[in-house]
Amino acid sequence: MKTDILGIRFDDLTREEAAQAGAGLLRSGSFHYVVTPNPEFILASEKDPEFRRILNEADLVLPDGIGVVYSANFGTPLKERVPGIDFAADMLAQLNEIGGRLFLLGAKPGVAEEAGSRICAQYPNLVLCGTHDGYFDNEAPWSGRCLRPLPTCCSSAWARPSRRSGWPGGARSPAPSWPSAWAAPWTSLP
Repeated sequence: MKTDILGIRFDDLTREEAAQAGAGLLRSGSFHYVVTPNPEFILASEKDPEFRRILNEADLVLPDGIGVVYSANFGTPLKERVPGIDFAADMLAQLNEIGGRLFLLGAKPGVAEEAGSRICAQYPNLVLCGTHDGYFDNEAPWSGRCLRPLPTCCSSAWARPSRRSGWPGGARSPAPSWPSAWAAPWTSLP
């Protein structure tokens, strides 16, 4: 069931239900993406129809931010907040269980690599198949690295330009300023 909040259609799931749905997406073997909009994303989507479309076309739209949950109380309440960082941790556990491949995208040079090392130490069955920072002069050189071998999951650690971003592995950096809705087999927008 979807709950509309200012034009964004959120899935009404608990964290456990979201983890189960995400696990199903990971195991399906086909392309999916997940977004975790917060109030800032909702406001940005009001001015950017393409951004709103990308958010609404995601396979899962999870409420990241208590303001989203409170706003839903003016219409159809949501079960609970599902923070992107928590959902990402749940998906890392799933990847570890299935021996999945992870590609980390975003942040300053070196941050994704550091986060990857920490993630691999915590989830030893997960395969880190690549990383790339959030800075691109030309998209062609990095895309081949991302697609070979094809990751089970790609996680982006980007937020709106005014926010900080990071991965569950703990490494953090300022978010890049270009659009954060890069579509991958799975994408989290913290």
